[in-house]
Amino acid sequence: GIAASQIICGCGSDELINMIGQSFLNPGDKVLAHAPSFSMYQIWSTIAGGSFLSVPDKEDHYPDVEALINTALRADAKIIYLCNPNNPTGYLFPRHDIVQILEETNALVVLDEAYMEFKGETHVDLVNNYDNILVLRTLSKAFGLAAIRCGYCMGSQELIDVLYKVKSPYNLN
Repeated sequence: GIAASQIICGCGSDELINMIGQSFLNPGDKVLAHAPSFSMYQIWSTIAGGSFLSVPDKEDHYPDVEALINTALRADAKIIYLCNPNNPTGYLFPRHDIVQILEETNALVVLDEAYMEFKGETHVDLVNNYDNILVLRTLSKAFGLAAIRCGYCMGSQELIDVLYKVKSPYNLN
């Protein structure tokens, strides 16, 4: 259900996370994620000049959605990363939490579904209903093709067009 113009490929999700930082962050912009989560969000955000903030998960390893929203609003977060299912806890965000974050913040929400084939259902259809979401996927995990280094990102055509401005030519082998 996603048009080709709404998809961009890169050398794994890592390169796409880098491209997101290059495309949407200015020096000092705030980037937010729950913790613990995938370390590359912080690494690529910092390299892009962003200021990374993390909101600790609750004691039961469930992300604190209200704290994420409140922190995003207070800090005027430009990007929020949601790893779904989360690496390393395996937590799966319910759809209503993702929608709440999309609707109650001013941030670009990056939904990283690298492990989706192992647990749960995709929320990629949200890219057709919201202009502030990108969904990351990869061939590395469930398809066992890590050496190919192919990830892809889906979003509105407007967001994908911005990412194409920083995509290097011939980046996929």
